[in-house]
Amino acid sequence: MSIRRVFQLSDGSTGQGCLTLSVKRDPSAADPATEQAVATARAIVAEPRWQTEPVSLSEVSAADLKIMKDRGETEAVILAGLLRDHIQAAIEQAGASRGVVTSGFVGCR
Repeated sequence: MSIRRVFQLSDGSTGQGCLTLSVKRDPSAADPATEQAVATARAIVAEPRWQTEPVSLSEVSAADLKIMKDRGETEAVILAGLLRDHIQAAIEQAGASRGVVTSGFVGCR
């Protein structure tokens, strides 16, 4: 699943951020509950709400934000990473993380 959206940046401008996520079954977990967890996690990732999910740089400490910016990460990339964290939290809150592996990357290709 790929998400490409425009984020509001701290200076009032906007920037495009991209996030690609995949959801797979952990190879060591093979039972009906795991298959259901994978299906639930995939459904969560596919929800359209991620196009408008609020994310803010205030979710990151000033020290961590400085480190990220010093590494060359743009605000849009940082916000896309926060969106990834929100999606992962939604999967966990739904009880769909056991036996599920999410992977992906932040950035536009």
